[in-house]
Amino acid sequence: MNPEFLPEFALLIAGVLLGGVAINRLASRRWSSAAKLAAASLALIAVAFLGGKYVHWKYSESWRLRQTMKRHTIEPSIRYQPDGKDSEAPNAMSLLLGGVRVQVVASDRFVLSVDNEPFLTLDSLTSGLLVSCDVAGSHSVPIRAPRLAARIRQNVVWYSGPGVSPMRPDRHTILVRESGKDILRIHYADPRRIEVIGQFYLSGDGESSVISFMRGLNWRGGTVPPGMGIDLRLQGKGKIDFEHNGLIQILPK
Repeated sequence: MNPEFLPEFALLIAGVLLGGVAINRLASRRWSSAAKLAAASLALIAVAFLGGKYVHWKYSESWRLRQTMKRHTIEPSIRYQPDGKDSEAPNAMSLLLGGVRVQVVASDRFVLSVDNEPFLTLDSLTSGLLVSCDVAGSHSVPIRAPRLAARIRQNVVWYSGPGVSPMRPDRHTILVRESGKDILRIHYADPRRIEVIGQFYLSGDGESSVISFMRGLNWRGGTVPPGMGIDLRLQGKGKIDFEHNGLIQILPK
């Protein structure tokens, strides 16, 4: 047993013992004493369960989650080594989204959104990269509506649908496949470049939609073909927002 649960275990045992005494008093028709002992027994058992659930359990789960994320961050495949020739390089970051190179100001966190509704978050820590997103699955006939295939929160897979296989082919990549087809691939090429191919599930205002980075950028407001380049560095840091009017711009935090 985890030592941190010993107080709750002691309360539980005490409650059970008091319950036994209460039953004995009840059998001997000592009603008042039996009622008091039964109430005390139930109170001790309730405190034990509540303490385990809302005090130590939360602490333990958050500790386990932090340890899991720490072990499974995505590491860059190569380390960045500035050569001193490009003064902007240390302050720039390239996001290769569906084959479209989007240049932004370097940051420890990138949030991508559609009309200010986030669908992909990339947290860059000293230990590596953490990814949070909802992955969209296929929605062919007879299912035409977008479908949630997988839910990832800081590299932890909270949900995966039928036929969906999240995997880590190497220390630098997160991959999600559906029926043998890649529906998400995020590769941490180096500390200044992150490659993203995939389709993302977004449910807002009661209507679900898909943002696709499979071949270029495709969202409900516009399209950018692969091979194009977009430079957002002059707009500074903030949320990378894909708007319904077809614009891509930085929204201040």
